[in-house]
Amino acid sequence: MIKTSIVILLFLTLVLASSKAYTQQQVLSFEVLNAESYIPLDNAQIAITPCSCGGVTDASGRFSINLSPGEYTAAISYVGFATQNVEVNLKVGEVMFSSLAIILEMLLKEEWRTILQCFFHQFIQKYQ
Repeated sequence: MIKTSIVILLFLTLVLASSKAYTQQQVLSFEVLNAESYIPLDNAQIAITPCSCGGVTDASGRFSINLSPGEYTAAISYVGFATQNVEVNLKVGEVMFSSLAIILEMLLKEEWRTILQCFFHQFIQKYQ
């Protein structure tokens, strides 16, 4: 009887501890937009460190993830646009829902010219 009571008590302790840890999760949301037109960018890549998690935005440029309180860096990238790093600090009990609008700027023509020249020298000239 005592062993059964101890097992039940341990089980209830684990359940309560895990539910408390789960309730401390906070939702972090991003909306990624084109800086010139404010059109949502779908399939923008989001990499969050130090948790090594992330994903891509949906068709409306939105991305959400549940995170534990702490400091994070989100790297938001999209083809043809400059990558933007955003520092986020989620605190316990302070904000349960953080939403950020991230506006990406298109790469300048000079940056594209440099990228294409590097590509040309690395891959095209080797096989001519």
